Amino acid sequence: MVQQLHPAVGDRRALQRAVVEVDGTEGEPVQLVTNIVDATQETLRVGARVTLACDRLEADVGLPRFRLG
Repeated sequence: MVQQLHPAVGDRRALQRAVVEVDGTEGEPVQLVTNIVDATQETLRVGARVTLACDRLEADVGLPRFRLG
């Protein structure tokens, strides 16, 4: 099954996808499947630290992605 993206996402899909585990949560780890922007296969590695880089697509729609660093 293919999950439809919000129309505002358009062609903002990055090629580098990853599973990010969110720090500071209690209980079971919170993991997100997301894009890592400004990363390449050479710079992206397991265990790399990332920071939130949320893109505003519309007034009430944001796209959470991450950057290395």
